[in-house]
Amino acid sequence: MDAQAFWNIISAYNLQTRAVQAALLVFLLGMTALSYTQKIRWAAKCALGVLHLFIAIAFFARYGQLPIQRFFALPLFLACGLLFLDECRRNRKDAPAPPLTSPRLCCCRCACYTPFAPPCWGTPSRGW
Repeated sequence: MDAQAFWNIISAYNLQTRAVQAALLVFLLGMTALSYTQKIRWAAKCALGVLHLFIAIAFFARYGQLPIQRFFALPLFLACGLLFLDECRRNRKDAPAPPLTSPRLCCCRCACYTPFAPPCWGTPSRGW
């Protein structure tokens, strides 16, 4: 598959699932907050399971054109999603540990870098 076809698939997927992606992002953030506040300890695992299943079904099953997407990535994401859901069902008392200082610093760097990154990337026609 050439690069342009790959980006066309990503573009079509993003355009058709934009609203669902926004809802899933809010769902993931809310469930993660519930986990870190200890109100529903297993909520983050549940959200990750749902997110992996969505990616498996909506992207790899529907838009995947290459064998590696259908026969490797699709089963892998399905398995990860089901494992996350099984883990949140079996271990409801597990709670995420608070982030350490170094991951916080890394997240801060990524958040600061993101607004400035697109002009640095170039365009596909000019090369990366």
